[in-house]
Amino acid sequence: MMPNTGAAIVALGAALWLLVRENAAGPRRAVGRVLGGTAALVGLLTIVEYATGVDLQIDRVLFGDEVRAARLLLPGRPSPASALALLCAGAALSVMDLERRGRATNGLVATVMVLAFATLSGYLFAEPEALGAERLLMRHPVFTPMALPTAIAFLFLGLGIAAARPQRSPLALLAGTDVGAFMARSALPAVVVVPVAFAWLRMQGERGGYYPTSVGAALLTTYTVTALVGVVLWSAAALRRLDVARRAGDEALRAARARLDLALSAGSVGTWIYDLSCNRVVGDARLEEVFGVSVAAPAGAALETLMAAIHPDDRARVGAAIDDAIRRRAPYEVEYRIVRADGSVRWVVARGACDVNEATGEIFVPGALVDITDRKRLEQHQELLSAAGLRFSASLDPECAGAAVAEILVPAVGDWCVVDVVDDDDRPSLAGLAASDPAARDALRERVAGEPGPALCLGTVAAEMLGAEGPILVDHSAGTAHAALLGRLDIGSGLLLPLLVCDRRLGTIFVATTAAGRRFDAEDLALGMDVARRAALAIENASLYRASRRATRMRDEVLRVVAHDLRNPLAAIAMDASLIERSLDATREAERRRLDRIYAAVGRADRLINDLLDVARLDAVPLLFRPFWQARPGGGAGLGLPIAKGLTEAHGGRIGVERAPIGGSTFWFTLRTAPCPMPTDAAREEHAAATRIQAPASGER
Repeated sequence: MMPNTGAAIVALGAALWLLVRENAAGPRRAVGRVLGGTAALVGLLTIVEYATGVDLQIDRVLFGDEVRAARLLLPGRPSPASALALLCAGAALSVMDLERRGRATNGLVATVMVLAFATLSGYLFAEPEALGAERLLMRHPVFTPMALPTAIAFLFLGLGIAAARPQRSPLALLAGTDVGAFMARSALPAVVVVPVAFAWLRMQGERGGYYPTSVGAALLTTYTVTALVGVVLWSAAALRRLDVARRAGDEALRAARARLDLALSAGSVGTWIYDLSCNRVVGDARLEEVFGVSVAAPAGAALETLMAAIHPDDRARVGAAIDDAIRRRAPYEVEYRIVRADGSVRWVVARGACDVNEATGEIFVPGALVDITDRKRLEQHQELLSAAGLRFSASLDPECAGAAVAEILVPAVGDWCVVDVVDDDDRPSLAGLAASDPAARDALRERVAGEPGPALCLGTVAAEMLGAEGPILVDHSAGTAHAALLGRLDIGSGLLLPLLVCDRRLGTIFVATTAAGRRFDAEDLALGMDVARRAALAIENASLYRASRRATRMRDEVLRVVAHDLRNPLAAIAMDASLIERSLDATREAERRRLDRIYAAVGRADRLINDLLDVARLDAVPLLFRPFWQARPGGGAGLGLPIAKGLTEAHGGRIGVERAPIGGSTFWFTLRTAPCPMPTDAAREEHAAATRIQAPASGER
């Protein structure tokens, strides 16, 4: 080994040590590349010397006297093979991290290892005379062999450079877990060792005179073929075992995949992977079904195509969530709506994470999407029904209930709604009308004002056109009559919902979507029926309450008339009895006893009449504390109880009345005795019981 060769190999080893880490710091990487470049320069200048015949005076820079004393043909100059190996090894270290796939580095390393292996093979098969002090090859400088230590050093140096970046070198094929890697690991030792060993044995036999050259060639061929056939058969058996294991694994994988697909389908889960390098999203069939866009592998779909299917109100929020996850390399979860081509809206929740390939730097965003439309609809339906219950219980007026129905269904269910109710004579009338905006409401009034039948009773008209007795989903696919009605009203779909109580029709609800809006389905029809049942009960209760109030007023009027008509004859009887009493002298006791019985009967009749009036006044108890209200006209200004109520509440107290048909009225009040938090309802009731004032039974006070 020449001094220049040894120094350059040391520099290459130091460069490899500095560059072995792929993410090495800047100074470390720079020094490593300088050392590699220096070794490559030495090799290049040596090749120039051989090519031009010019001595550049670099061969004897190190240990010049010792080199001259060796009396070599070219003192201190590395062999051409060593110079080429230095150039390739130094260049490989210099460009190792400057290319992505490592093709140039792999080619340079392969050249170094081929030169080293060729030299080692030459030493293995060389004649004994060539290894002596007078080696014939050294008389021809271009064909001067590489020194044995140099060849060994270059062999290990090439392996070290390849191992420094295994993912970009052929060593990745050996370290893999696939069939190719298994074959390489199995066959490579035999391919390298067997031919060399048999060739060496043949040569030794020929040199020893055991057989001629022809026999040696035959033996070499036989041994080599036999060994290689054995390697092939052993590899085939191993591959068969691997194939059996692979098939079992594939079968287990198919079963697991089937179970996974079943679970994903049952859970309405779709999966995808987003590749940022090509801006493509590849997903499964469930994702295609939800978005209505083809995302099948390998083409997939552009991210913008999927983003266009997201509801406009949710699109910016979804994009921000994905960008934030990519920036922070963190998982994300976002809930949004998807508008399909047919106008239907699907609710989904998407969960994903950012995955970075450290080897290539590629960024992927895998994730899963769950269709929660059914859950969202159920939540919305429950909220809608709860709101409907509150609205219906807030009033006992049938007209208010009809208006509440229209306001509840718009815009939660449809774009506009008309509610018709029938009176006792089965005449329909408009009870409620609502639209998504005032302009649409005015347009709706203008559109249906010219319909036949009572004004704006669109539900009744539609039911008559379709001959409907029960709830109907009005859709283009339901027949020509439905299509004619939709075209006549310029709507996309509708729900015709009768208001039924005990098979008695109280009216009709007609809710619709615009022609450009979404289409109703069976779930919308079920929701509309639930609202219609609650609305029918509310309207029925309001009608019954109105009838009850009307009957109560009629009863009170009857009682007042009866009391008045009964008191007139009683007054005449009492007056005639008084006149008779004045005309009797003191000796007529029998007649006076008869008059006393008349007086007693008149008193009982008067008390009975008062009791009948008290029954009428029971309904007036809630009105006692209203200003200017009087139970008996002419009895006062009607301000006493309202003033008492105001004073009591001003001091943090309460006032109330309890009335029983027999026993009179009980007025009660509570007052705060000291500054303190407001008492609870239980405390108020206990305090009220302690401060009640019992009025006399003869009447109200």
